[in-house]
Amino acid sequence: MAEEEGYEQGAQPGQFAQYVPIPELDQAPVNILCPYCGANVVTTIRREMGTFSWIMVVLLAFFGGYCCLCLIPFFVDSCKDAVHICPNCGKQIGRYKKM
Repeated sequence: MAEEEGYEQGAQPGQFAQYVPIPELDQAPVNILCPYCGANVVTTIRREMGTFSWIMVVLLAFFGGYCCLCLIPFFVDSCKDAVHICPNCGKQIGRYKKM
């Protein structure tokens, strides 16, 4: 990425906002300073179907020959996107997309 992603923590009028950089996200939980609540946490992961998952469903349905094979990406976490959530405040911090 040319620009580093990050969030500004909320500042009151007349104060400067603190820039909180978001580290590179992966499939595994990461230690991060939450940009919403300011707590230093290890993110929790929620898996969601993304572009890669749906492409795999279509390819397996087309080339697999069996209807049941196309359902494999629904049950394999490594085919899904990883959504990083703050366990303290419950807000979404970021998302790792397979594609």
